[in-house]
Order: sequence, then C-alpha cells, then structure tokens
Amino acid sequence: MKYILICLTIFLLAVSSYSFQTDNFSKVESISSDFVMEKQLSIAQKPLISKGHFYFKNSGFLYWSYDSPFVSGYLLEDSKVYSWKYIGSKKKVEDITKQTYAKRMVEFIYMFLSMDMEKISKVYNVQELENSLELYPKKNVKGNTLEKIKLSFDLENSVVTEVDIIDKSGDNTIIKFNNSLTNTDIPSNLRDILNEK
Repeated sequence: MKYILICLTIFLLAVSSYSFQTDNFSKVESISSDFVMEKQLSIAQKPLISKGHFYFKNSGFLYWSYDSPFVSGYLLEDSKVYSWKYIGSKKKVEDITKQTYAKRMVEFIYMFLSMDMEKISKVYNVQELENSLELYPKKNVKGNTLEKIKLSFDLENSVVTEVDIIDKSGDNTIIKFNNSLTNTDIPSNLRDILNEK
C-alpha cells in the first residue's frame, strides 16, 4: 500500500507531462476526485477493493483518504508527510517524513512538479499512446518491483481517469478516478485531520 501511494503521487503529477497532447494539463492547479482501487493478488481469490477521495494542489499538497474498508490516509504538505488511521475509535497520527518511502514520495513529487525530464528519463521509459501513457521502469532503478504503469486520460477535462500498475510478480492494481474536478477550491480544513481526536 505504501509503494502504491508513491506511484499514485507520480501519476497525479504526471498529468502535466501529458502536455504534448493538450495545453490544458499545464493549466491544472488543483484536482479533487473519488477513487476505487482494486488490487488483484496471486495469493488471493478475490480482489481487494478500497474506496476513498483525494485532493491535490500543485504547490506540493496531497490529501489521500481511504473510506473503506478501513478509515486511514496520508497528507503531504511541502516536504512533510503524515499518515493517520483509526484503531477502533482511536485515531493514530504519525509523522512519517523520515521513512524511506515518504522521502521517495517527496523526491518524485518535486521531480514531476519541475518536469525535470532528465531525472524522469533516468527512472522511466515513456511510451505515448492515444489518450494514455505507459511508463516502463528502467532496469537501473534500485528495488524496482514494477513491470509497467499505464495512465489513461480524459483529455477534455485534463484528468487521469485510470491507473493500472502491473507488478513483476503478476499482481496488479487498478485505480479508477471518478467525479474528478480541476481548478476548484480545496477545503481549507483538510489539515485538521492531524489534530482531531
């Protein structure tokens, strides 16, 4: 789940890299969307399904919240990363900024925000398709377990509609985004999740 969040952060920011098709993506300042994540594991008979919502601002803010099957989430603000989850009726909030995967998440966010194609091309081979991009991690990427990442786009509304993450093991995760809105106000109280009891 932690690695998926890193990948999702890349995907949400990757919309700006799709400007070879339309200038609309470069004008996206914020996104809010519902999502359904379906993880198909070779060791499980049925897919694991999670649902939730996210808010993203290209100033370096990401709020990713799961509503089911468990209430939990992540908040990324500037270079700080927090996680929260409920254990029974008690909420546990943790500053995970110094954890390796959180550091990688921040690095990827700033790499894609700056659209540093030199750094991006060190990590991925990018294939452009109609209404989609396929990212193939390069063999020199340390600790890589991914085979391929496919991003599908709604060009008219400048949003990612689906992400398909295919693991080398054959497991895959499909994330479908719906009710997506761009350049609308992001609720100002999202950070309150860190302080609520």
